[in-house]
Amino acid sequence: MSYYNNYHIKQKMGGMSSVEYRINFSQKIS
Repeated sequence: MSYYNNYHIKQKMGGMSSVEYRINFSQKIS
C-alpha cells in the first residue's frame, strides 16, 4: 500500500517524491 501511495505522490509532484520536493523547495528559498 505504501508503495502505491509513494507512486501516487510522485505523479502528483511531477516525478519527485515528497522528500525530494522538500529539499528542492528549501534550496530555492535559501
